Amino acid sequence: MADVKSVESSMFRSKDEFVTVHVKGISDVQMRLIRIGNYITAGEDAVIAQAANSVQREVQKSIIGANAEPKSVDTGMFANSIEVNKVGKMHYKVTPEGYYPNGTSVKKIASILEYGTQYITERRHFRNTKYRMEPVVNRMVAEQLRKLTKR
Repeated sequence: MADVKSVESSMFRSKDEFVTVHVKGISDVQMRLIRIGNYITAGEDAVIAQAANSVQREVQKSIIGANAEPKSVDTGMFANSIEVNKVGKMHYKVTPEGYYPNGTSVKKIASILEYGTQYITERRHFRNTKYRMEPVVNRMVAEQLRKLTKR
């Protein structure tokens, strides 16, 4: 709501305004927009966490041979090493973590299996999962955003 007041003044002699406009309720609107933004961000973060967990399960299925990629060796240790880590607001990372009993990093073995060597055929667990899951994740996030903005 705007409150407009005329100010008595000589047009040529005064440096004061001729009209003053006061908008009431701006701070209330700003606070409401901040609350809505926080609500949407929290909802999107939750669905992105769910999507990251879905990607984790898909990578694990790939490792144990449930998908088109060749099954990896020592699948239990490798599949169980896949973790979801929150990196920041609405940012999650699905990655192998940990070490094998001999001290070798699971990330190193994952990289060797993903890209192959002259002796080992590439397994493409992560890249194929990305291509399979990208449209699924996009759909999940879009649906959640539609729900959140209908409020």
